[in-house]
Amino acid sequence: MVAIGRTSHAIFFDGVSDSILIPQGRFTKVGQETPDGTKTGLGILNKTGHGTDDKTKVSKKGDTGLCIEAWVVPDCGGVVAHREGQFTLEFGTVDSPGPVKFSAFFDTPNGIKKHVLSSASDAGSRWDGIIFPEQEHGGIHDSYNRYDTSNYGDATNLNFNHRPLYHIVAGVTQENMFVFVNGKVIVSESIDKASRLAKNSNHIYLGGKGGEFRGAMEAIHISRQFDNNMISSSVPLLTGNSTALYRFEEPLDIVSETYQLTALGSDSSTPYSVASDGSTTTITISTTDAQNLATKLTGITQTSGTVTFTSSPYSMGNYKVIDYYTSPGSKSTLAIPHTPYNLLINPGAINRNTHKPNQSPPERVRLESINVSTGVLTVSSIHLDFVNGTNGKRGLLHSRTADVDDYFVVVASDLLIDNGTGRPYQPPHYNSQVIDRTGQMVIDESTLEQHGLMYSSQMATTTTHPNNPFAVVWPSSIDELFQIGHSGRHAYSHIDGHEYMRKFPNPMSLVIDQQIGGAADIVSLSYDNTAPNVDRFFTPNALADFYNTPSQISISAAVNSSPASFVVGNGLPESKEQIIAIGGTDFDFKPFMLKGPVPELDDINDDTRNYHLRPETESRIALLKVPTLGSTHNLAPY
Repeated sequence: MVAIGRTSHAIFFDGVSDSILIPQGRFTKVGQETPDGTKTGLGILNKTGHGTDDKTKVSKKGDTGLCIEAWVVPDCGGVVAHREGQFTLEFGTVDSPGPVKFSAFFDTPNGIKKHVLSSASDAGSRWDGIIFPEQEHGGIHDSYNRYDTSNYGDATNLNFNHRPLYHIVAGVTQENMFVFVNGKVIVSESIDKASRLAKNSNHIYLGGKGGEFRGAMEAIHISRQFDNNMISSSVPLLTGNSTALYRFEEPLDIVSETYQLTALGSDSSTPYSVASDGSTTTITISTTDAQNLATKLTGITQTSGTVTFTSSPYSMGNYKVIDYYTSPGSKSTLAIPHTPYNLLINPGAINRNTHKPNQSPPERVRLESINVSTGVLTVSSIHLDFVNGTNGKRGLLHSRTADVDDYFVVVASDLLIDNGTGRPYQPPHYNSQVIDRTGQMVIDESTLEQHGLMYSSQMATTTTHPNNPFAVVWPSSIDELFQIGHSGRHAYSHIDGHEYMRKFPNPMSLVIDQQIGGAADIVSLSYDNTAPNVDRFFTPNALADFYNTPSQISISAAVNSSPASFVVGNGLPESKEQIIAIGGTDFDFKPFMLKGPVPELDDINDDTRNYHLRPETESRIALLKVPTLGSTHNLAPY
């Protein structure tokens, strides 16, 4: 007997700027009060931020151990979880398969010491040991390798969601530290019984601080103690020792569309360029897109006029911003209107046509209005700028290039960052403020409510992350202070989760009481104490399927590929030519059927062809390996 949900969700980290910040200590609720009577996020958003006391909730004084469970689909991974001065869990690297590493700091009689576990060591031209994710050398997914970029130098976004799901358990007890992957111990080490995990109040980062993980995170569970049930756990379960659980199942209304911009500013001679003084404050899109966007964001059909999001009924009022910079020695109080929506330009720094990294920085801006009649969007940067801005506000940071980075997605939240342009008269993040949790918050489902914020404390650039092929080129004319904050929850980061994560723990018994007259069926499941708090995983009003499992059969072999020697095109000119069918004498079609039952060769006729042309619900995706794409066009070979 088994229960399987219909949906699950995950967060995709782009390897450029995505990160989840989990504030610790007393900052989890309201922030620190300033002498001006406002609340400031400087202790939360600083790159070295920490709480104001040592009794932090994820790991506090008196705890004898720590255990981190992670369900990830790496591409090819990186930093899974990190807390400065206490622990770091890594799985693979952003660019290439790599080892699983777990490092922890211990308080010993001889001072603080660091222990590092690693499944492989750097042998100069390769890894020596076990690396993840597993892939065939020179295979279809092996388009980039940091040790051989001359032959494998084509980073791609096409690996998105094509990697295996891994369940990682890394922990510390009073006697050892260890790492399990998919139920098997990969590396372990005994530690001195007199050692204790070092305590601190530093914040926790999932996916690193920005640009340090690429791939999907399905769930993260942190506990004070290791439990043997974690090794074979099918889903993340809360226990009495749980201190945090993130499943990324927040009820979000994601705008799924992507919009193409046609101009920045009003200078038609250079339509994709922005002014260096921050005075460019408009984005132009087609009037059709403007109507659709305004209609979607307001819930009202919009065909003409201007929708202003910085006033009622859309705005929640004004941010109070303190300015000590403009007139040193005196205080000015500025009012900056709130807006419910932000835009993220060039999310993930990917060329949508080639799916290669475009090395252009992503940029998050605040949407102030949409002129439905002209397609002109008025925007301002998420960054306050007391040097080049007007009353603290500035315009766009980056110019764009047609058909390379000229698109954006919607983030349903607002963010205002004060990262130091007011120095030396006011500290960084003195005025930083965030609102609208649905677009950037992640919910901790444990009783401790250590909720997180999707916020990047840094951006991977070719200077700071030279081994990261997704890193961007940061213009030397723009202050590096503006690199932070360019992320959020949107159409590319909030994704459907892996199907395995939809399976609930097997119950001891399952009884279905089928109703007549259109009423919902009643399903009763019984669990033992190995699945505590499992009821939290059944979302009200969500669909689920229930099955009997009369027997269990081991899979002895699987076939998921076949050589194709014949290609059929659509017959159109080269500019519009597309493949409509593949096959050949030795081609085995059975692994690629859209639904069952799979017919035998002598049973194929027009009826079976029509039946199998359409999937049950979702199309399956098959990859066609074309080596000349890499050798001739410097693209991923599929």
